[in-house]
Amino acid sequence: MMFDQVAGVLAYLHSRTPPIMHQDIKPENILIDADNTYRLTDFSISSQLRSTLRKSTTSQQAMTMAYAPPERFGKRPRNVCAGDVFSLGVMAYEATTGELPWMGAGGAVLQSNQQIPLLPEGYSNELVKLIESTMAIEPDNRPSAEDLAKAADQYLEKGKWETQKSQNDKEKPQYQSEDAKEHVHKNPELKERHTEQKPADPKLKSLMPEMVKIEGGTFQMGSNASEAYDDEQPVHEVTLSDFYMGKYEVTHKQYIAFMNDLGVKKDGSYNGTKYVKMGGFCAVGYRNGEFYFKGSLYAVSEQCPVIYVTWYGAHAYCEWLSKKTGQTYRLPTEAEWEYAAGGGAENRTKYAGTNNTNELDDYAWYDSNSNDETHPVGKKKANTLGLYDMSGNVWEWCNDWYKSDYYKSSPRDNPQGPSSGSGRVGRGGSWYNYAAGCRVAYREDYGPGSGTIVGFRVVFVP
Repeated sequence: MMFDQVAGVLAYLHSRTPPIMHQDIKPENILIDADNTYRLTDFSISSQLRSTLRKSTTSQQAMTMAYAPPERFGKRPRNVCAGDVFSLGVMAYEATTGELPWMGAGGAVLQSNQQIPLLPEGYSNELVKLIESTMAIEPDNRPSAEDLAKAADQYLEKGKWETQKSQNDKEKPQYQSEDAKEHVHKNPELKERHTEQKPADPKLKSLMPEMVKIEGGTFQMGSNASEAYDDEQPVHEVTLSDFYMGKYEVTHKQYIAFMNDLGVKKDGSYNGTKYVKMGGFCAVGYRNGEFYFKGSLYAVSEQCPVIYVTWYGAHAYCEWLSKKTGQTYRLPTEAEWEYAAGGGAENRTKYAGTNNTNELDDYAWYDSNSNDETHPVGKKKANTLGLYDMSGNVWEWCNDWYKSDYYKSSPRDNPQGPSSGSGRVGRGGSWYNYAAGCRVAYREDYGPGSGTIVGFRVVFVP
């Protein structure tokens, strides 16, 4: 109702000669009558169309940041009718999800290559695409207020806005990039290795990790490269059995569902053990008795890999997932992680997907391209096994205890790591690391109760 009625008012205003813009669309400026009619108010900063807007004008100063379009920022801010459409799109997203996109930073973040957030699963493709189009960075790519009103009327009549996605949509990973699709298209054998385990609880189906079968084999673990550290040596032969590994790192959305279902306390602990380090730049918030994605400087989307998660929390997630599905999930061993990241037994690579540092930008989010933040999973190219973000984005917990000289005594077959220790192994590097830290052989040592910059992915054993 709000979407189509307010869009209708804007369509009328924008059709005037010259066009009239509101310039400050936000919830506070929309009133609801007793008959559920939505009325647009507060035209105190509205203006007729101008091609540019001086920074000193009242309009520029009075705009509400959270709903302001990207063209209102920068060296030459300007006002166009599509700016009102952008603000209405932000409102529609907020009304649908209960959260402001980009943590209330407004369209300014789009100038820093931030992604337009998508609605949660469960809404129709029509609504998802419509709201996404209203927040396009370029004004010319947004629908007009008139088109928006017509679309809203059409979908309201059909009652389609909250229908489930079609079967065809379910077969496509929601956040798979075009590079990812092309990769699978050119490597059809990958399709046979991808599998989705079915949870006992149908409500959890959309949160299930997509798994990739990793054929076992023998490889040389460690590195003798000039940049290798002592704990990466000696290079030694390891043989692994088949296993399945998560195609993506576990996201905030998936982990928050686990916390709410398990009944984790609001401080992020369960039975006295910290699972998430709340506060600081943790993107997980707590209100009204449940956890939710609030966003942070390090994570602007719930599809970003979860961070601030301890090893205990990652391990507990695997146990919870196992109980929910009747299958066996766990964290990968250090050997499994390195084997899968480097491409398996044959034609192994220095980084996950490439041997060339100059190509790393295509496969990983790291110091040179991350803009000092994590990114939604699956946006870069996959490695040769169809796994995403194995280099960069976030460090990933492994099951093993860390020991700097473990390679000197590691067994050849399916090594499980030391029997004890003070720290757990982290692998893969992160958004803030240099390229050398994203090598598949690089090892890191983290206390199991830490985890500020660490996430994880799961392994499934049939």
